[in-house]
Amino acid sequence: MFSYQWFQVGKPLFFYSHFVVICSFEFPLITFMNMKKRYLLLVPFCFLLSFSSLFAQAKRTRAKADGPISAVFKAPKLIVFNTTKNTDENTLHMMIQHSFGPVESLDNYQNLYGLDGSANIRISLDYGINDKFSIGLGRTKMDKAYDFRAKYTLAQQTRSGSVPFSISFDATVGIITETKNDYSFSDRLFTGFSLPISRKFSEDFSILVYPSFAYFAKTDFIGAPYSKEQLYVGLGLGSRYKISNRTVLTFESLPVYSNGIRLVLGAGIEMETGSHVFQMFLTTSGYYTDPYMLRYASNMDKGILNYLRLGFNVNRLFWFE
Repeated sequence: MFSYQWFQVGKPLFFYSHFVVICSFEFPLITFMNMKKRYLLLVPFCFLLSFSSLFAQAKRTRAKADGPISAVFKAPKLIVFNTTKNTDENTLHMMIQHSFGPVESLDNYQNLYGLDGSANIRISLDYGINDKFSIGLGRTKMDKAYDFRAKYTLAQQTRSGSVPFSISFDATVGIITETKNDYSFSDRLFTGFSLPISRKFSEDFSILVYPSFAYFAKTDFIGAPYSKEQLYVGLGLGSRYKISNRTVLTFESLPVYSNGIRLVLGAGIEMETGSHVFQMFLTTSGYYTDPYMLRYASNMDKGILNYLRLGFNVNRLFWFE
């Protein structure tokens, strides 16, 4: 019988191994490239409909000795990646996500290293229908885009190791409402999904593998270094390392495949204060939904400082029980 004992390590050197892990995964989502484009917007909901019969039956149960492992992640977002953490039943999760302008250079003190630059903001609300299924709505300053989300927990890692991973499915469908572009309704649509897969190796360390996919009905890019394609595929790696009772370090890296390889990088610190989780980070992405994160991944042709920016997430929970 297969043994999972090889996962029982202390504190892996995850910062040096993520590219090796990425390269070792088979990634079947690339087969979507041959699908007819008009059907791609419906892909995430085909997955969700297959679980609809389970939603009505899911109930909260008391944790057993071999129940789900706790605190794999404290928030639904790592930095930009979705985690396997879902919003609990009858709980409203409000998130404010904010990014500043790029650092540009070490001499950019006059603009305070990007803090005076153009900012992007996303505000979202997610509600837990039950402990496995949540729905949400968000609005982003960029393109005045609205996104509608649904998240379902497929599996949860258990204390005994009988289930070695946690897996979630996160689907997004959105619409661009910016009026300066002469787009029809169907031209304004975009969609994406991710399949976060996580494992908690110890009380201090968790890792996240992040397959993701996005499709835009139409693109109107501002030019290099961004891709002009409509279809984007990514396979990333994230990690969380606890340094104190309420503080953790976070990291994420995502190669994006679309007419070449582009990259999203981020590192940050996360602090928990009761019903709040505050996250501060440096990231090359100024966009917070999967479709926009993949679309605006950079080839770093001007150097990383021209894309690296300071940002933060504020998470607040409200309970209705």
